[in-house]
Amino acid sequence: MLDRPAAWVGSSAHRIAHAVRRGDTSATAVVADHLDQIRSYDRVVGAFREVRAPAAATEAEIVD
Repeated sequence: MLDRPAAWVGSSAHRIAHAVRRGDTSATAVVADHLDQIRSYDRVVGAFREVRAPAAATEAEIVD
């Protein structure tokens, strides 16, 4: 059984950017939500050849 989608997964880039700018969330939290979703679903779907999790987390920290 697959987990429930994370809070920011499926949100538009515009909505996410607005929330990060306002301080409603952090880029780190958004990236973590998406990486968690990839970990959960990619076992079933197999859509990704490579997931740049460490690089994505570092880039999110820079944004924050």
